Amino acid sequence: MTAVEDAVQRMLAQEDLARFVYSLPVRHSALLRPEIRTTPPVFVEVTHLLEQGVHRGEVRDDIPVDLLARHVLAALETAMRDWAEGRVEDPMAHLRTMLTLSFHGVTRP
Repeated sequence: MTAVEDAVQRMLAQEDLARFVYSLPVRHSALLRPEIRTTPPVFVEVTHLLEQGVHRGEVRDDIPVDLLARHVLAALETAMRDWAEGRVEDPMAHLRTMLTLSFHGVTRP
């Protein structure tokens, strides 16, 4: 979770840009370079961390890592979009809530 939080902190350092990017209805890389499929660095980092977690037995191995990464990263993007569109005031608190849901689910502990 720390890697995702660190990435969001870097994004928030340029608040106007982050609000603009996350308020777009499509991924910004598709607009900037539609001919090249790009993977944001935070996506690569999260995938790598999940792979390490699977290897250490800390992350489930019955679901492909790519799918796990997309799930976690969807939480990041949802948190940022909610903030950019004014639905939440504190993007870090909202990110932590979304990541908690991603890692621990919606059932009672």
